[in-house]
Amino acid sequence: MSYSFNIRAGAKWEAHTLIQAELDKVAASQPLHANDREQAEKVAEIFLAVLPDDPDQDIAVSMHGSIGSIDGKVSSAGVGITVSHVARA
Repeated sequence: MSYSFNIRAGAKWEAHTLIQAELDKVAASQPLHANDREQAEKVAEIFLAVLPDDPDQDIAVSMHGSIGSIDGKVSSAGVGITVSHVARA
């Protein structure tokens, strides 16, 4: 099972909130992702912390992840994220 989403926010706290909401949607529609949801959120938080605060720019986040199972047990998991400052919309 896999997911992919993009969000855009005016501040880091807002980006974090939007990411949480997207990950909640993923876990609701793909229950196996309840197993890696917390880890994906922590990865996002860590990468958002890399960006310096810049009140003149928006934050764009592109995130994707996947999880596999065999006989109901998690057999693989992965996540990818890009965070960047972009011109304010």
